[in-house]
Amino acid sequence: MKLQRAKPALLWLWRLAVVALVNVLVYLMLAAGGPSPL
Repeated sequence: MKLQRAKPALLWLWRLAVVALVNVLVYLMLAAGGPSPL
């Protein structure tokens, strides 16, 4: 039952990592003065 309880935490960490990666990519693009994809 430990695996079942740890799954949501791993999903939350994965989502947090994806959001952080997107934020870093957007920040780097803005810092470089490049065109925004949005």
